[in-house]
Amino acid sequence: MDLSLHETRHLPARPDERIEIACTFPEAARGDGAILCPPQPHLGGDLDNNVLRALARALAGAGFPVLRFNYRSVGGSRAALPGVQRWEYWRGVTERGEHEGALADAVEAHARAARLFVPALLGGYSYGAFVALCLAERLGLDLPLVLVAPPLGRLDFAPLSARKGPCLIVLAGEDALDPAPAQGELARLFPGAHVAVLERADHFFLGCEDACAAAALDFLREIGCLERPP
Repeated sequence: MDLSLHETRHLPARPDERIEIACTFPEAARGDGAILCPPQPHLGGDLDNNVLRALARALAGAGFPVLRFNYRSVGGSRAALPGVQRWEYWRGVTERGEHEGALADAVEAHARAARLFVPALLGGYSYGAFVALCLAERLGLDLPLVLVAPPLGRLDFAPLSARKGPCLIVLAGEDALDPAPAQGELARLFPGAHVAVLERADHFFLGCEDACAAAALDFLREIGCLERPP
């Protein structure tokens, strides 16, 4: 990590806390910051995911404090059900399509972020993109969204079409898990969204993390959240 950035981790300590969080802060932090939602734990997703870490470094490098978190039963977060292991629980979530637990974890992440900074940006990768959108809908937040490799063909992103706040969709041109829709179809479904396609990236963005993070910063400059470089 850049020596000018500082990261702390916090396990749930109070009765109203369930999740483990990681906070990345620049030396001179803005008062507003970002919350990033991780991918599906059934597929190995957690707050240390390569895409989330790249986004956190880039955003913190631009002055935003950033909070990432682990869903229940992952890492240092509390178990979802007594005696039920991470893989068993999250496999069941995938098979049954029950997302309320993940959303509750994101709501807690928002509440804990609000103790540290003003949440002003929501982001997520893969399943986390869906959770970020659901969090915005649940709390009525018109904050900017950064959705990386959203599973548009597997989960319901219809609420995105009616959002007032700005949104960036980052797609991988060689995504075999969640193939990118045709540009015309994407424009029809989400007419207000900004779209960035990284043609050489696959779903996991290995080797393309910096390009993904750069797309997020370009989006923030375009919507006026960051100054453009001279």
